[in-house]
Amino acid sequence: MNLTRTISLVFLLIIGGTSPAFAASRTWFELPTGNGNGFQIFDRQQNRITTFLEHPYRYVAPGSDARTSGVGRRDLAHDIYFGINVNGAKTWLHNQTEIEYDNQTHIIHGSSSHGGLTADTYYFAPYGYQGNSMVMLIKLTNTTGSAISASAFAKANLKLGTGRTEPS
Repeated sequence: MNLTRTISLVFLLIIGGTSPAFAASRTWFELPTGNGNGFQIFDRQQNRITTFLEHPYRYVAPGSDARTSGVGRRDLAHDIYFGINVNGAKTWLHNQTEIEYDNQTHIIHGSSSHGGLTADTYYFAPYGYQGNSMVMLIKLTNTTGSAISASAFAKANLKLGTGRTEPS
């Protein structure tokens, strides 16, 4: 009886140990935000919004009278992201860290440092607005004791195209 308990205890101690080989690794890199009228997706690997859906539903209209197919929604964005100019050195914010939801909301927050500035970016679809939209905010914080010349800019690389024939 004591031998069985000893073997069980040794077995539990062996399995209970941690190993880097069994460490969790991220397999999903997309953070969605939306307000019920539209949805956008931030790709953590590319550090930018890569999807801006024109409508929350997969199909915006029937494709035929038989309803065997549908007119699919469009993805209106190629990519959307911020850039900054710090003392004349311009850079796109493609190396953000700590990309996460802000305080368990649907607001996507990322942070990065460049030339003495910390750049915090925020992307979200505003609740209460009855349309498809996304708000982009950037906050620049001087982390040095001296003056810095800085400006921010954004690139909304949309692919609006010529539309579709149905629905018009």
